Amino acid sequence: RPRVMSSILELAQLNLEVAASFPKFSLEDPKKTEEEKKKAEQEQQQQKGRRQQKKDGDQKQELNGKPGGPLDNLFTAIVQILEKAKEEGTLVLPSQLRGYARPPKHPKALEIPANKMPSGAQITKAPYDVVGHFPAISNFMCTERVLEPITVRELQTHAMLDDDLASKMAISPEEMGHFTSVPLQTGLDLDQFTVRLSRQDFGLAPVSEEVTFDVSRHVDAQSAVARDMQKRLDDDAKVFAGRENSSLKPKLKGLLDADLEGLVASGSQVDIQKAVDHLLHLRALLKQLKDKDSEYVTLAIPIVQRLANYVQLPFKIDTADAEQEDDTNRYTFFLRRYSEHETEMWLELLISSLMSSRAVEDWARLNPFVSPEVFQTGMRLVTGMLLKANRIGHINRIMEMCMDLVKMLRALAGDGPKPKLAGMVQKADALAGALLTGRHFVARDGPETYDPRFLVFEFTWNIMLRKEQVALVREFMSSLRSGKSLVKQMIMGAGKTTVVSPLLALMLADGDGLVMEVVPSPLLEFSRSVLRKIFSSVMHKRIYTFIFDRASEPGVSHVRKLQSAIQHGGIVVASSVAVKSVMLRLLGVLGDIN
Repeated sequence: RPRVMSSILELAQLNLEVAASFPKFSLEDPKKTEEEKKKAEQEQQQQKGRRQQKKDGDQKQELNGKPGGPLDNLFTAIVQILEKAKEEGTLVLPSQLRGYARPPKHPKALEIPANKMPSGAQITKAPYDVVGHFPAISNFMCTERVLEPITVRELQTHAMLDDDLASKMAISPEEMGHFTSVPLQTGLDLDQFTVRLSRQDFGLAPVSEEVTFDVSRHVDAQSAVARDMQKRLDDDAKVFAGRENSSLKPKLKGLLDADLEGLVASGSQVDIQKAVDHLLHLRALLKQLKDKDSEYVTLAIPIVQRLANYVQLPFKIDTADAEQEDDTNRYTFFLRRYSEHETEMWLELLISSLMSSRAVEDWARLNPFVSPEVFQTGMRLVTGMLLKANRIGHINRIMEMCMDLVKMLRALAGDGPKPKLAGMVQKADALAGALLTGRHFVARDGPETYDPRFLVFEFTWNIMLRKEQVALVREFMSSLRSGKSLVKQMIMGAGKTTVVSPLLALMLADGDGLVMEVVPSPLLEFSRSVLRKIFSSVMHKRIYTFIFDRASEPGVSHVRKLQSAIQHGGIVVASSVAVKSVMLRLLGVLGDIN
């Protein structure tokens, strides 16, 4: 149709009065009566679900000029008007009808030489995202990054910040050290509010390494299994005793167990107000630190985005000069992105690039003019922004704990129901523990290195990973690398479903093997919803559900689903019943074959 359309347009330019009578394009059939239109509208509402499934295909056929379709009706009506004007002698014809060639197809990628690409980088093309693939991170397989401070000079040179803004965005080595150990050490004298006490400080005797009962002489305790269980109990008792005798329990200064007992017993208004003022002072210091971190995050977001998408343009270029091909490509790329033919890197993508082992190539694929120095500065800014944002969430939780304890103390001085001593001790201990919460996934032997997947997971869930959780994940990964199986038992509330399992799935689903999370049937829906919530924003992964029972017929669809999960680095969630049913079905088929 291009030639027909160009002829009509050329005739319309020469015959404006005739063109004024051309009908307008409409998806509605002009021959339909009002009653027929109303009936068709009702039918459309009734069949909305089925029409939605084939909407794209039907609409494409209609707009392609299917006989009887709206576009075909438009051309037919215009041609009839032109023929009538020609018969009447009022149609002005051009001296020669011109045809217009079809426009060339858009290139899928724009060839642009990489500017100062580091050695080993393979990507030298900027994707044409209108027709190409959706821009995404290559993988989540980066296991180690170096945690480095951000200097003022670096920000002035590579981020092009002025002195005042650069000083605000810089992170000193001291503060970076606080982030790797206890984040609240920055701007807060923790020794003023907390203290660590041992069992001896509480006047408690050391825990004995011996089990308090002996069943070794019992007749039922002579089997090999029973002896192994006794040995395990003895070993566990020694481990527990060593841990308890050497541990230091965090406590709040001014609100120790004895202090709280005295407040409950005396009810002194002066002492209670002194304790309240102490907590409010702590809350005020926390708020100052929170406001400072909030300002940093607010400033960092546009700086990081501008830094990642920045293309340095020369003042002028000489297109006849072959040596200025790079400058021409810069303008070409910039204009293509301005016209939305190239995409920009957005915040979530920049955060997830921390976890990519090919982060340099991922950035260069979307902006081939990012220098290695700018890339390193951008990654450090993203890391600092995540550390600050995570500390904001941690401070919010502690400020809420402070106010809960303040309310209990004020209730103690009031005329209403008095709070329980045990509840106040528990609140004070939780607050002291939160103040001294540390970060446990940073290696400090030599350069401070960390696994960025832990950091991004903390940021996504707004939590601080516990030491036991980090150790457990690392133990599983180490066991997998050595080719050994591993079984661990965790109590309820330790983070099996919401922390450990998602972290292991993130690290294991690398596109080379199948990752399947098997849960009890009642927890299938909950586990699936947790995974979809985690892997739907910054960390994108497909979540599949494998359903099978003994009455199911195994087919190609089951295999394709599992193959798709492997190919896309997805996670398969299944119930134990489904896995057992597959095994039983396999045994049944093998029996039939035999």
